[in-house]
Amino acid sequence: MAAETSAWTSFYKEGATLETFFGTLAHHEPLMRALLADRPGTALEAGSGPAIMSSFLQMAGIQTIAVDNDPGVLKVARESAGRWGVQPEFVEHDIFALESLGRSVDVVFSQGVLEHFDDAQIRKATEQSLAIAPKFVFSVPSKWYGHKDYGNERLMLAPEWESILSGLGKVTTEPYLFARRRYTYALKKPLMLLVTVERS
Repeated sequence: MAAETSAWTSFYKEGATLETFFGTLAHHEPLMRALLADRPGTALEAGSGPAIMSSFLQMAGIQTIAVDNDPGVLKVARESAGRWGVQPEFVEHDIFALESLGRSVDVVFSQGVLEHFDDAQIRKATEQSLAIAPKFVFSVPSKWYGHKDYGNERLMLAPEWESILSGLGKVTTEPYLFARRRYTYALKKPLMLLVTVERS
């Protein structure tokens, strides 16, 4: 466990520079749009990373909880948020046990998290998200992303995600961040996939 924690802390060690802050928000605008669609008053980020999105939502006046099970990552996230003069509520907790927080929010979200887990874990994280919020919105790299940033990502297309999430609620998917890749014969392909799961 210590090795994995150290690896993630190292992965995020640079935190959120001004360039990565605005770049992340721009690249994942569809995710932010989906998050803000219902004008939530509260939100929870499941797997915070450097908490760029949590920080932005806090700036927008949304009470945001950033959850991660890695204290080193949360330390980076606190420092990063401090650069923008905001502090979401940071909580060290397991995203597979969100119900035990005893909290409820308007929306749970994640970016670049669920692709690191197997089918059962993905379903568990989704079930736990829907236990505390009526909507779970997340984005993951698609098959066309082309490489693995961390090394254990599962790069899948929309039908595979829909199959994994079947029966958990109303599932909608939206591809985004289109780009050309050599192996797609110069056709633009979506590098990212936005997934929304709503309670039935």
